[in-house]
Amino acid sequence: MTEIDIEARLSKADPDLGRVIKALIPRLGRLRPASSKLSPFEALVRAIIHQRMTDKAAETIYDRIRGLLSDELTPKAVSALSHRSLRSAGLSTSKARAIQNLADWFVADPRLAKSLASLSDEKIIESLTSIAGIGIWTVNVLLIFNLQRIDVVPAADLRIRRGVQLALA
Repeated sequence: MTEIDIEARLSKADPDLGRVIKALIPRLGRLRPASSKLSPFEALVRAIIHQRMTDKAAETIYDRIRGLLSDELTPKAVSALSHRSLRSAGLSTSKARAIQNLADWFVADPRLAKSLASLSDEKIIESLTSIAGIGIWTVNVLLIFNLQRIDVVPAADLRIRRGVQLALA
């Protein structure tokens, strides 16, 4: 699918969104997320950390977690960390559990984990949202920013909804 097709498809599917797109493109151009060099696991960990948190605070916590590891941020290394260690880095109990659950899932099924990039959006959503603590917002972040699925619209995202409301007001 070409870049132009994305805007056209979204505009055709939702005329209100189409008006927003038509108003924004002359101001901002056709924006695309920068390609991520992170593994899907790292991207998901970052997404979990960033939920409902400022970028500065989230990056501080992310750096602390990286500091707990002697090696790369891998599922196996994170799985070996204690819940207390993750909490001491600044994570809430629920985020620490979600990250541990995610690491355990990657360790338990490495074949599926390695094939994520080749799966359909629906299969990725189904697989990852089966992990306790991983929701559609987190998976959408992976799809858009890590896997470059530019036709994903996180319609439930509150910031996007509010932006569209303001643009249509």
